[in-house]
Amino acid sequence: MWHSNRKQGTGRVYAAFAAGILICVVQIGTSDPTAIRFNGNFEQVLLDGRLKGWTCTTDGEDPATLIAFATDTASRAIRITSRGHNVEWVSEKIPVPAEMDARLRFRIQASGERHWAFALKFCDCVLTFFDAGGGIISEVSREIHVLRTDGWAHDAFRFTTPKKTNSMQISFRSSWPPVGTPKGTASELARFWYGTGEGHPGEYLIDEIALEPIQYDLPKDKNNGVLRIRTVDAQTGNEVPARILIPSSPNLKLDTYQFSEINGFIGREEGPITVELPAGLHRIRAIRGFLWKPVEQEIRIAAGETADATLAFTEQPGRSGWHGQWKAGDHHLHMFFHGHTKYPLMTIPDVCHIAQAEGLDYISLQAEMAWVKQNVENNPDYVYDDLICEVAHEITTDFWGHVNYINVKHIPNLPAPLALWPVNFTFREEVEKYGGFLIYTHPFGHMTDENTAERLADQKIGLIARELPIDLLLGQQTMVDMLSSEGIYDLQYKMKLLERLWNLGFRFGVGGSSDCYVDQGVITPGGFRTYVNTEKNDFDSIAQAYRDAHTFATNGPLLDLTVNNQGPGREIRLDSPRVVSVRATAHSWWGLDRLEIVNNGNVVFYRDSPQEIAIGLNHTLSIEESGWIYARVWGPPSDELCNTLSNTQFAMTSPIWITVADRPQEIHQENVEFFRDWLHAVEKALPGYRERLTAAGEFGSEDYLRQCEDQAREFIEKAMRRLEEIAGH
Repeated sequence: MWHSNRKQGTGRVYAAFAAGILICVVQIGTSDPTAIRFNGNFEQVLLDGRLKGWTCTTDGEDPATLIAFATDTASRAIRITSRGHNVEWVSEKIPVPAEMDARLRFRIQASGERHWAFALKFCDCVLTFFDAGGGIISEVSREIHVLRTDGWAHDAFRFTTPKKTNSMQISFRSSWPPVGTPKGTASELARFWYGTGEGHPGEYLIDEIALEPIQYDLPKDKNNGVLRIRTVDAQTGNEVPARILIPSSPNLKLDTYQFSEINGFIGREEGPITVELPAGLHRIRAIRGFLWKPVEQEIRIAAGETADATLAFTEQPGRSGWHGQWKAGDHHLHMFFHGHTKYPLMTIPDVCHIAQAEGLDYISLQAEMAWVKQNVENNPDYVYDDLICEVAHEITTDFWGHVNYINVKHIPNLPAPLALWPVNFTFREEVEKYGGFLIYTHPFGHMTDENTAERLADQKIGLIARELPIDLLLGQQTMVDMLSSEGIYDLQYKMKLLERLWNLGFRFGVGGSSDCYVDQGVITPGGFRTYVNTEKNDFDSIAQAYRDAHTFATNGPLLDLTVNNQGPGREIRLDSPRVVSVRATAHSWWGLDRLEIVNNGNVVFYRDSPQEIAIGLNHTLSIEESGWIYARVWGPPSDELCNTLSNTQFAMTSPIWITVADRPQEIHQENVEFFRDWLHAVEKALPGYRERLTAAGEFGSEDYLRQCEDQAREFIEKAMRRLEEIAGH
């Protein structure tokens, strides 16, 4: 398990790294007069064809074949090649001074089959530091683990040369012992799960390596000044990561993370963020999630001088519980899953740092199964100050619906990829034995009341949780992401669909998750997030609280609901019809519009309060029958809230369940008919989907897939029988 309590200064780079990568789009060349000169662009060639100043060793092929011509410029680049052998490129020793703050930057192009990249044991950029006698002082390493790039991706990392350093070497090392074929049921599709790489080629091209000292306090333009920004917790004085907004700031590409669809940037490391800005007055603003009030400051910068700004987070909502048992998390984010990488040197600790800057307490990184296999023994896999992170896996069954697997302690030995059979139900049976939990994410797939049956029956449409009511009918527990990468344009339908399920007596909660690909540099984690009520910030407790529906989903507002002092997911048992006390509080630093209380599908209380940052309701409600109560709140949009799929602020709690005189909830025939039509539509889609899998030729023989279809049909029919039993009651 990786653990950090790092408190490092500017220019330092931490030495513990997990599989990952970090990138920035910059113009990299050799025009910087401060750059240390060596053959970093590989254009200087010796008479025998070797690259001047570089040595290549490999146990697989002629090193000359590992020199490539970059297709965009016809310039030379070095290669890390397809499979089956080890490669090492090493520079000559480069003279450098001791205790120098410096940056190594280069560009990389990754191509090929994604499982090739995961079959690499490692690919590292390694800096080795030597003393005057040639002895090794230490090494600093960054792992390169990128699936694909759109052309060239540019990245850099900072370091400080140790005391007594006289020279250094730059190495790019890769190792490829094939992972091997696992035994058991999954072996025939091992490449998907484990990335054996057999028959799946790929390569990295690396070019334009530059080594440059960093001079933080000297602007490059005489008309500019330097601004040094610190963000701190006012109560403790400790530095904390945050997202910084400077309307007049240029692209800050080397020392910050920038995301194309949010406002602001995040420093790559703890410590001050140093930026060069035009002389004049600048407004600086810092955001740290939904709990802390954003802070801002105006500061004047003089040409050629350095100014300091300290932004201190001081104010939180009044209810102390927000900073106590409520933990903010994102259980659905990725790194290096589909490629298009902007940050190829990003590591999992870097993702943790970004998540902290967005005010999260926990994240579940849905990763390739090869990574899950490496990390399955630990949970959490990373402890980063107060944030915990696990390496988990998204089960991407396009027909039945995608589910996120959290609290990962076990890898079920099931065929992969899951397509028609086994279903999510089978997977959930396995993971529940070890305390794991599955969440239906982006479950609704552009459905409406008018087109639900049509879309369910269309086997070409994926990313719909066709299996959701089946699992509930057959007695399994889940949670549903109300806020997800589908966006929130169809909130009314989603709420109505969940209310139909609750009105059949099923008890489950709601959550939110970003589906963020952090390495792609588009959105940050936590734009949609789940708040979970748990005393402990560990994945056992989080999974149990998800299971018990002690949650609310949000993209900005904080929302609290109690009925007779009981919160979301709790049950209130009344011996007869009674009056209960209902209290709700909502808060958003970006303003609120409307707060509603919903009982069994009907809005029983509401309050409109345009643009206020807090809304409260405190009422009594006469309860005549068993059912449920939840709260929801809306607010105006803000470009500071980082999930750009949002056109409004929204939060929604899980229900509080109420049982009166031990009587079950009344069943309404319209809900039975709705899900009867649902199950028939899913069954109707089976033959076409089975034919599609057969034609693809990657999911088994025709006989095997017909057997899968028969099992799926029996699965649906079993759920139908249970639905009829409920209707009969």
